[in-house]
Amino acid sequence: MDVALVTSLKDGMNLVRYELVACQDSKRGVLILREFAGAAQSLGAGAILVNPWNITEVSNAIGQALDMEPEKREKRHNHNFLHVTTHTAQEWAETFVRYETILSMKLLLLFLGLLSLINQFCGTSLPLLVASSDIILVY
Repeated sequence: MDVALVTSLKDGMNLVRYELVACQDSKRGVLILREFAGAAQSLGAGAILVNPWNITEVSNAIGQALDMEPEKREKRHNHNFLHVTTHTAQEWAETFVRYETILSMKLLLLFLGLLSLINQFCGTSLPLLVASSDIILVY
């Protein structure tokens, strides 16, 4: 592929942009994306972004992509390829589990700290008020 022009007006769970980058082996084609697409945030630095309603801008982008020097194509492709190969579903799942584990541990420590605090006040006549943004506990 020399140039891939993806300017769909509706955006969903479309992985075409990522698949195009992943499938490029030797050609290192240039990706032109709709600037409003979700993929523009992740692949925008390696792609040419256009407003699909501006036909002059789209036309100029196609010309720019076709005339792009091989070194610049390679640099853009490498940027996008690195993103596609490091931001995988596996990486997302591992990060989610890691943060979920950290959050669970923090909540457990907070709960144990509250229990300790409540136990200290059990033998006193002082009121204990524990408040957060969504919980108020009066003991």
